[in-house]
Amino acid sequence: MCAQFKRLLIALTSTLACGPLFAYQAEPQGSRPAFAIITQAEAASLDGAAAAVGSTVYASDVIKTDPTGSLRLRARGAQLYLLPASAIQVEKTDASLFRATLKEGTAGFSSGANDLVELVAADAIIRTRSGVPAHGRVTFVKAAELEISSIRGPFDITFEGVTQTIADGKSYEVRIEDDAAEPTPGLAGPAVTGGKRKLILLLISLAAASGVGYYINQELTESPSTPGNQPSNSNHQQ
Repeated sequence: MCAQFKRLLIALTSTLACGPLFAYQAEPQGSRPAFAIITQAEAASLDGAAAAVGSTVYASDVIKTDPTGSLRLRARGAQLYLLPASAIQVEKTDASLFRATLKEGTAGFSSGANDLVELVAADAIIRTRSGVPAHGRVTFVKAAELEISSIRGPFDITFEGVTQTIADGKSYEVRIEDDAAEPTPGLAGPAVTGGKRKLILLLISLAAASGVGYYINQELTESPSTPGNQPSNSNHQQ
C-alpha cells in the first residue's frame, strides 16, 4: 500500500509540474479574444471546417460560403451576412468596430449606433458612421470593381485617404482606375484621385439591386434567437 501511495504521489506531482507548460502552450490560441459569434450557417466553412451556429470567431479567421450557402455573424450590435459563394477574412477588431476584408462574393452588413462595421474590398474601405446605424451591401464584381448599396442610412467609402459618401438608399458601381485613364461618362461625382489611381462612383439603377437588398435587410433585421437559430455549445477553437 505504501509503494502504491508513493507512485500515486509521484504521478500527481508530475502532473502538477507539467500544468504550467500545458497552459503556456495553449495560451497563444486563447490569447485572441472571441469578439463575434455565428448566428446562422448553411453550407459554410470557418477556417476550413464546417461552420456551426454558436461558433465563436477570432481575428484572422476565414469564412466562406458554398454556391448554395449563407452565413450570419454578430459582434455586439453589428452584424455581417454572407451570400452564396462569398468569402471574408475577419481582421483584428476594436471594442466597437467589426472589421473584415471581403475576398469575393457579397456581404451585407448592419451597424448599431455605437457598434461600427468596416469592410475592406479592392483596397477601398467601406465604413459606417458613429451614431448613424446603417444597413448596406458590398459585392466584389472583379479585382478593381465593386457594387455598393445603402439599404438604409448613409456610410462612407475611403480610397487612399480620400472619403466619399454612399448616400442613403442609393447604389453605386465603384471602379478603381489608373489616373491616366479617360474620364468615365455619367459620374455621380468627381473622380477621387489618390496617387496613381482614382476611385470612381457611378450611380446605378436600384431595380437590379432592390431584391438582394430587401433579402439582406430581412436577414439582418430578423432576430437570431428565432427557432432554429439558437446558439449551440460548439465553439471554434484556434
